Amino acid sequence: MEKAQQARSSALSVLIAEANQMNCQLVGRALRNRRNRLTVIGSAVSSEHALALVVEGKPDVMVLSARLKEGPLEGYRVLRQLRALQSHTRAIMLLDSRERDFVIDAFRCGAQRSNFLRRTFRDFREMHPRCP
Repeated sequence: MEKAQQARSSALSVLIAEANQMNCQLVGRALRNRRNRLTVIGSAVSSEHALALVVEGKPDVMVLSARLKEGPLEGYRVLRQLRALQSHTRAIMLLDSRERDFVIDAFRCGAQRSNFLRRTFRDFREMHPRCP
């Protein structure tokens, strides 16, 4: 029993912030299906809820979509606020586009070079094989 608790405590804690609950579930399922030491501690669709969960849960990583419930660029605002909080949470920014301006803005908001993923419908199909 003690070994199981140690393994859980050494797992990387992850918070998911996406545009809607279905996307949160898809990303969460993809993370859980990998045999990584990841524990999804929560999900949020609004910037306010995402930031509250960061303060409360202090996750190691936040998987953050550029698009949240409030709008297509709300994730950038969350990223700036995360940096302002001086949180130790690392952010992985999910972008819908490879457009240069979007990538540069994400850098300016505090994302790091290795933290970019391009999301496509095919990615979601791979996460959830039952999609047509």
